[in-house]
Amino acid sequence: MEVHKLTKNMHIMGVEGGNKDEQLRFADYLLSVGDGREPTFMHRDLDLISLPEGICLRMRDVHELISFTFLDVARQFRDVEFLRSHAILTPLNKDLDEINARVVEQLLGDVYTFYSANSVVECEGSNVHPIEYLNSLQASGCPPHKLVLKTGMIVILLRSIASHKGLYNGTRLIIFRLGR
Repeated sequence: MEVHKLTKNMHIMGVEGGNKDEQLRFADYLLSVGDGREPTFMHRDLDLISLPEGICLRMRDVHELISFTFLDVARQFRDVEFLRSHAILTPLNKDLDEINARVVEQLLGDVYTFYSANSVVECEGSNVHPIEYLNSLQASGCPPHKLVLKTGMIVILLRSIASHKGLYNGTRLIIFRLGR
């Protein structure tokens, strides 16, 4: 067996425009965080790192963050080049869910709601947990039980389905049409 390590941030390397030196410094910073080389400090039993001054913003609420990032969300979501260069990242799924819900509210168009399949096969011990409880669980890397979408939204592909066509895990896609 031979171990290979990823050492280049390919997402940051493909970004056009901007200050290339700054982008490379940020990519190096991300690698040092991932490698555990950034200094840490303890706060309330949590091992934390300090973020560089230039990447931190203090916002009063989610609406201010969305407005700062996307300006006019409804208008900007029609501009593919703008969307390629703007994103809100958050380490917690609950924060991500709140931000996504607020952005979807601001988009124009009809709302489509999709639910996961939620039937239980009857067998011994199958009634241990109610279906409502199972629907409330959010597994990492899986879509939620209730998925709210609109045309024009950006979604991120969770599984590599056709890498030869560029459809691999993490690819951002725009929804053009929704159906049953």
